[in-house]
Amino acid sequence: MRLESMAAGRPVVLSAAGEAAGFVERSGGGVVVAPEDPGALAQAFRSLASVPAERFAELSRAALGWAGAHDRGAMADRMLALLRSVQRR
Repeated sequence: MRLESMAAGRPVVLSAAGEAAGFVERSGGGVVVAPEDPGALAQAFRSLASVPAERFAELSRAALGWAGAHDRGAMADRMLALLRSVQRR
């Protein structure tokens, strides 16, 4: 769901750890909180709801850009290019 939200140009609030958290953190298009911390999750939503419009727009652009670079088509294109480069060796 996070990629779909990001593809819609919406910043993500994610309660997770591991690779899912790293994905959102690297994107710059959302906020990550520790899993199973409802207080932190609520605070993240409140913070995001109150950011200035310019900052929200930055988060939205980052989310959209990251999602575009990581959608299935883009990932398939990169994999195909990698396989072709290995095949030529």
